[in-house]
Amino acid sequence: MRLVSFALLTALLAFGQPALAEQAIVNGVVIDWFGNYTSVEKAVEDSDISTGKRYRGSNIVPPKTNSDEIKPNSKTTFGFGFTLTGSPPKADVTLRQVYKYPSPGMPIGTTGQFKPSDEVTSAFKFGGGSTVGYNIGSDTSDWPTGTWTIQLWSGRKLLAEKNFTVSQP
Repeated sequence: MRLVSFALLTALLAFGQPALAEQAIVNGVVIDWFGNYTSVEKAVEDSDISTGKRYRGSNIVPPKTNSDEIKPNSKTTFGFGFTLTGSPPKADVTLRQVYKYPSPGMPIGTTGQFKPSDEVTSAFKFGGGSTVGYNIGSDTSDWPTGTWTIQLWSGRKLLAEKNFTVSQP
């Protein structure tokens, strides 16, 4: 009986468990380009973001020339494109994007309150072609001018940071 139980336990351990997924290891980020870019934007409601919505971009066209000087208008989207390195090569990894705003921060709707930063998590694949950025939207009058910072984090590891100087047009 013990032999049968041991054989059954061994079979369950060997064959009854799904293969464990290989853990993705993030090595780093290389910023490929930065500045104003164009894309097709789709709004996503998000009550955790100071503006109440975030945007998913597609068909991204990088800037012809890199620039960290941003003069917002109703169609301004700025940020950076990057290559994410790590293994295994086609793994999905979740990165935290942190957007830091100059004082007094980003207005929170019509509350009269301000938020110094926003955070979003998104899945990315290793390799090139990824983008993080900020869509200014239609009304630029309440947006803080000064240094805006976009950071990419993997856990507690800062992978990339880029500062942009936003000024009124």
